[in-house]
Amino acid sequence: MEFRKEKNTKKILEFIELSENYKIELRRYREPVLVWAVEDGTAYYSIWENEILEKFGLENVDGWDYKEDLLFCPDWMAGDEDELDEDEDEDEDFSWERKESSSEKKKTASTKATSKKTTTSKSSAKKS
Repeated sequence: MEFRKEKNTKKILEFIELSENYKIELRRYREPVLVWAVEDGTAYYSIWENEILEKFGLENVDGWDYKEDLLFCPDWMAGDEDELDEDEDEDEDFSWERKESSSEKKKTASTKATSKKTTTSKSSAKKS
């Protein structure tokens, strides 16, 4: 199991709220670090003091205090952020393929002109 760490307190709080594990009290730590690993759809995690984690190293972590189903964890814990970003980029790349026909252009231009006339007549009616 490969453990990862997160020092950002806002992300740690987000995780605690989503997992509803209120046994963890961050006020007990000067610099809390969330240490977790994901295996078979389950997140195994502990909260460490940054000083101790720096002293012994992340590679020496071999256990956890709690476990949670990955469905109840933030997306950033799964480590699939890069894959999701690539999918979004692919959708945007195809937007250039659709071209408006000349009849569609004429319809949109005439619709805009009609809406301007309506707006003008309404504003002049209010002034009277």
